[in-house]
Amino acid sequence: MITPLDTPTAITESSTYGYEQDSPPANPLDQQTCILRPLTKTLKDSEMWYTINVPEDWNATTFWERGYGTWEGFYFYSLFGVEVPVYNQTDSIARINSTRFTIMTYAMTRNQDQDYRNYYRENWNPAPIESIETINGIDFNRFESKGQGTAVAYVVKKTRVNEKGYGMLIWYYVSQSECQEEIEQIVHTFRYISQREMLLGNVAGVDISIPYP
Repeated sequence: MITPLDTPTAITESSTYGYEQDSPPANPLDQQTCILRPLTKTLKDSEMWYTINVPEDWNATTFWERGYGTWEGFYFYSLFGVEVPVYNQTDSIARINSTRFTIMTYAMTRNQDQDYRNYYRENWNPAPIESIETINGIDFNRFESKGQGTAVAYVVKKTRVNEKGYGMLIWYYVSQSECQEEIEQIVHTFRYISQREMLLGNVAGVDISIPYP
């Protein structure tokens, strides 16, 4: 099974999942002023019950993986950006690694959320800074590892799954030349769609298509 945990051990501009640096250089994003674009497009997942606002030129594609044993069940990966890989159920790792913003959705049937938290604490290098953030009423553990680039993961707490029983993991990576503030702005538009909204059928946004197994 492919998850955002499958992580090489060196941050480079071409390795979006790497987090190891002997002495991380200063991040120029700390000094520069970002020009934040308006988040005029709403993308919605009518199957997993969430929406997120993105710049007008962003799109999304979704694929799934099946887990076994401890990880039994289906895991859905929505990849976001200006250019997202064409859907293909093969070569999953390459497609995740070529995308800088991912939302993973899974049925919270076991303690997957704790497994993710433990992995980030034990394996990301430099060691991540951990905090708790609430986004539109949803509590997340946030992990940030800063090297030549910055990797961030938001892991939803088990008590804050959506009304359909799905847990969420939001992951992104920015290089030194990219604007982290803009990506954080996108993350903080994430919200769940309620059962009532689904019944009324009045949720605005462009649907993210999901190729179901």
